[in-house]
Amino acid sequence: MGVVRGHFSSYFYLGKIFCFDLVRLIFIIFSILISFLIFISRVKEINGVKGKLYSLIMVFLVVNLLYVFLINSFIYFYFIFEISLIPIFLIITGWGYQPERLQAGFYMFIYTLVGSLPFLYCLIKINGGIGGFFMKNLGLDLGYLGSLFGLAFVIVFMVKFPIFFVHL
Repeated sequence: MGVVRGHFSSYFYLGKIFCFDLVRLIFIIFSILISFLIFISRVKEINGVKGKLYSLIMVFLVVNLLYVFLINSFIYFYFIFEISLIPIFLIITGWGYQPERLQAGFYMFIYTLVGSLPFLYCLIKINGGIGGFFMKNLGLDLGYLGSLFGLAFVIVFMVKFPIFFVHL
């Protein structure tokens, strides 16, 4: 575990691919708090096998989210962020209230796949240009790749959130 001081904050490295700082710590605390509130709101429905499966999926999502905040490598970030697609799909199709929940889950899957492939392409191009997927390389001047990377990064997050123009 090492400490590296940057422009804005100190990073505490936990091995080669994990690190955290004050901002990540705040996000982790808020994620745990919101997840706890979700569990409390669903406590009446956590009876039986289906309720226990829902709890297991939610715990997987929370752990996945914590990994997303602790990861230092963009390629690991990409794969861990996209793994969250599976439990989200299960929640939409298994616990949705509308009859079109299967169609909604399918569309979410396709939108996420189409929206995340440009981000993966940018990651591969940046790796070839600067020689590493690490987030510390984000401050480098990447030229047009930096703009393309920023746009792809925004698209990846817009697809995951229920924003009006990127969902049916």
